[in-house]
Amino acid sequence: MTIFNKFLLNTLQFLFYIFPVSFVFGNSVTNLFILSISLIGIYYYNIELFKWKEKYLVIFLSLFFGIILFSTYLQSFLVSKNPDTIKSIYFLRYLFLLFILRTMIVKRDLKVNYMIIGCLIITLLLSTDVIIQYLFEKNLLGYEPISWVKDVTYHTSIFKNDLKAGGFILMF
Repeated sequence: MTIFNKFLLNTLQFLFYIFPVSFVFGNSVTNLFILSISLIGIYYYNIELFKWKEKYLVIFLSLFFGIILFSTYLQSFLVSKNPDTIKSIYFLRYLFLLFILRTMIVKRDLKVNYMIIGCLIITLLLSTDVIIQYLFEKNLLGYEPISWVKDVTYHTSIFKNDLKAGGFILMF
């Protein structure tokens, strides 16, 4: 393995391991992570991405994304101009992300335990911060809970004025 290939693999592993952190910073950072993982993974694994023993899974997943593309373009041409036409192409990044993730797991290039432990640590820190903010009316960074309605208080943790903490804890 060349030094450049080792660097690509280490970068790909690092991006996967810290991928849950991207959800904290919002959609733009998450999309940047997915794009980076996809481009590096396609370059590193190239044809190996499509070598599956279970051919029916590849066909099923490809058909699913193909139907999304076909139905979007069919609606765009027959019914009206659809602003989501370009978005349907962007959905292909999830197909490539799935192929890359599967290839990394099968080739044992990705240790899923590290990713699970990372998600656990991030969720525990965020949950602890929300509990501290609930109990002491300030979190570890000094942010106070926000209230938009008279009797409703939102504990936002590190997100200050964004109501993301509950969704993040729920998803992880």
